[in-house]
Amino acid sequence: MEIALKIAPGRCLLNSTHLEAGRPKMEQVFRLARQHNAAVLILTIDEEGMAKTVERKVEIARRIYDIAVDEFGFRPEDLVYDVLTFPLSTGDPEFVNSAIDTIEAIKRIKAELPGVFTSLGVSNVSFGLNKAARPVLNSLMLHHCVEAGLDMAIVHASKVRPYAEIPAGERELMEELIFNRREDALQRVIEFYENVQSTDDEQARADPTEGMSAEERLYWRILHRHKEGVEED
Repeated sequence: MEIALKIAPGRCLLNSTHLEAGRPKMEQVFRLARQHNAAVLILTIDEEGMAKTVERKVEIARRIYDIAVDEFGFRPEDLVYDVLTFPLSTGDPEFVNSAIDTIEAIKRIKAELPGVFTSLGVSNVSFGLNKAARPVLNSLMLHHCVEAGLDMAIVHASKVRPYAEIPAGERELMEELIFNRREDALQRVIEFYENVQSTDDEQARADPTEGMSAEERLYWRILHRHKEGVEED
């Protein structure tokens, strides 16, 4: 981190620190950040491990906030919290509410620690599901996290299906899983996507602009964010 801070132009965001090993390692990162005017990405992890519930996520966030702001002189806007999320594919009772806890923790951290930012590695929520299901779940999770106040996301743009392009039935199916609205939500998602081709497979198989006029193709490419062929059209 120190070497990078000395050579990187502009202002850096250090990725990342937490309390898993207690204060000494975190304090070392904070001292470097203050010395080089860097912002810091903070994970909601402490000596007991990764925070799983809303209360634990907020508790750790506040504890680190107090150290960073009161002891090291950071401004709230220098801190970016990643409240973490867990796969919904396991069916483990311990994690069936993990997406709800993540969304609620984002809301509370933004409300209770004014000025801080939030971040999230979104695709972890869909780890373990099949290729067709993951972009849909990623998109729904991203949508609800942004509504809760998420400021930035770590996500592969091609692995998130645009929210507006997801049929209402699929949205409902995934929201039942995200918000744990029914006991068989995971099984329903697995069964639904068993025979559904992924968007990548569909695009590789067929040209969706076939038979369109140049004007229609141009409209489609802009709407679906495909730059290839735009100039020709």
